[in-house]
Amino acid sequence: MTPTDVVIVGAGGFGREVLGIMRAADAEGERWRIRGFVTRVSADPEVLHRLGVGSLGDDDAFLANPVAGAYVAAVGDPAARRRIVQRFDEAGLTAVTVQHPTSIMGEDVELADGVIVGALASATTNVRLAPHVHLDRLASVGHDVRVGAFTTIHPGALVMGYSSIAAGARIGAGAVVLPGVHVGAGAVIGAGAVVTRSVADGEVVAGVPARILRSTGHRQ
Repeated sequence: MTPTDVVIVGAGGFGREVLGIMRAADAEGERWRIRGFVTRVSADPEVLHRLGVGSLGDDDAFLANPVAGAYVAAVGDPAARRRIVQRFDEAGLTAVTVQHPTSIMGEDVELADGVIVGALASATTNVRLAPHVHLDRLASVGHDVRVGAFTTIHPGALVMGYSSIAAGARIGAGAVVLPGVHVGAGAVIGAGAVVTRSVADGEVVAGVPARILRSTGHRQ
């Protein structure tokens, strides 16, 4: 089996974490050949050198002469990730789904294209993660949950059963979404918040229990 040539879009902290996830998931190098990072932000060459993976320049430079046919969108911000995906998909590249081997996916869990699952993350049963969801390390999703495209669930967050997360939401590190709660499109849940009731599209909430700080007016 010939490995698939892949680039990681984003060379920030999360992009470099994704490199580690991919290496852990493919220790023998049979699935992927990682060709490099594609990034608009200047990356520290010494850091990349230590990782053994170089920069291929920004997306303009890469797409002018692509050296891979697949990509991972490793940018935390959902809106930026959406823009990256649209451009790379239009260029004919294929999104890769990446799952750390220490993550725990129960029965009847579906991961769509481009989903990234970090170390020790989990989902129980009857869970659907839509395209390009990030389920970061130690994050947990309970039974019968639907997570919309481009959502980011940060480290240690807990999304409990029968809840739903709409597209482009951000669930902060250590936050808890209680059972049956709906989090609207583009909403932001602050780190450590406990969400006891539904959050409208574009709202920013924080605290215990979570209270509205403002509305971004942003819809995904």
